[in-house]
Amino acid sequence: MCMSHLFYGVAYYDEYMPEDRLAKDIALMRETGINVVRIAESTWSTLEPEEGQYNFYHIDRVLEAMHEAGIAVIVGTPTYAVPAGWRRNIPIFWSPPSRGSKNMVRGRSWISSTRPFAAMPKKLSAR
Repeated sequence: MCMSHLFYGVAYYDEYMPEDRLAKDIALMRETGINVVRIAESTWSTLEPEEGQYNFYHIDRVLEAMHEAGIAVIVGTPTYAVPAGWRRNIPIFWSPPSRGSKNMVRGRSWISSTRPFAAMPKKLSAR
C-alpha cells in the first residue's frame, strides 16, 4: 500500500481555550504543516452538559474554521470521559465486581473492556 500523503496532526481542545484563540492556533498549525486535527474525544460533559441536552458549539466552530483553512478533522467519540454527575446515578458506570465487591469508577476516565462497545475494536482488529 502506498500513501499519497502523510497526516501530520494534533489534538485540539477549543473548549479549553480563550474564544479568540482559534484563528491564531490555525495560523500556527498551517505554519508548521499540520494537516489534520483530532477533536472532542474527552469533552463529553461539554457536548452533553445535561443528560439529553446537546451543545455542539465547539465542534461546529472548529469544523468550519478548519475546513476554511484546509485542515482535516477527526471527530472523536468521548465515551471514556464520563460526566462526573452521571457516575453516581447510572449502574453502567460501575465497574465489574473485583474480588467480590462493586467498585465505582472514579476520576475522569472510565474504560472497561467488558462493556459491549469496547468489543468492537477487538472484532475489527481480528479481521
